Amino acid sequence: ADIDTVKATALYADHKMVFSVPTACSTCSAATGLSVVYHDDGSIKDCLRVDSPVRIFINQHVIAQAPWQLFWAGIGDALSKQVEIEFACSGGITKHTAKLGLAIARSCAEPLFEYGLQALADVREGRATKAVQQIALDIIVNTGNVSNLMNQNDFYFNSSLAHAFFNASTGIGREGRSMHGEVVSFGVLVLLAYQDKNSEMERYARFNKSIGLPVTLADMDLTKEHLSRLRELVQTTGEWQNPSPAPCDIDRYMEAISAADAFGHTL
Repeated sequence: ADIDTVKATALYADHKMVFSVPTACSTCSAATGLSVVYHDDGSIKDCLRVDSPVRIFINQHVIAQAPWQLFWAGIGDALSKQVEIEFACSGGITKHTAKLGLAIARSCAEPLFEYGLQALADVREGRATKAVQQIALDIIVNTGNVSNLMNQNDFYFNSSLAHAFFNASTGIGREGRSMHGEVVSFGVLVLLAYQDKNSEMERYARFNKSIGLPVTLADMDLTKEHLSRLRELVQTTGEWQNPSPAPCDIDRYMEAISAADAFGHTL
């Protein structure tokens, strides 16, 4: 949030240059040309296109000392990149920049599966290890560069139905408040279920469960009573209104939410 605020401020201050020094890696904000703006109640207001930082200084020892929950949420957010980009590009792409973004996106998921569990354990103990380094680079550098490549003047493939779930959830008042990457990671399960990629959905869900990311609506303080409001809100998101590769089916999407939740309960 602090880096996004600085990027937005720099935009309105005649495009001042930004140098980012992330003290945590809860998102890829330290590298991207995007700044998310929220209302005071925590609901999404806008997503600004801004100048990306000209330099990024990553110190894994600093990141390892940050609250572990931020690192945990960063893993959840990064889980969306490959899945969302592949879905957004499934209708076909012609631009070289988009093809490059897709190629890098396909490098984002496996480091999380390989190093995520160990890295999270290391961060809980404040240790800067190879696993922490690999995850930090994946969250900030890999997914950050994909975001920039996929957010262009003539196309946008950067986020899809996993982020639509998070963006909609911010408009649902409830006692608990889940972190961005935490909710996005459940949105990934929804997107995979939406595509009928059940074996992949189950793989991602089991990984979520292994590190404590949500696998059910209840894990995010959401209930079935919230679904009608979620149905309304998801259709107001940018990801829904400007879909790629094709117009979205809200009934199918709601069924995917129920399917992801149902499988989560089996875990």
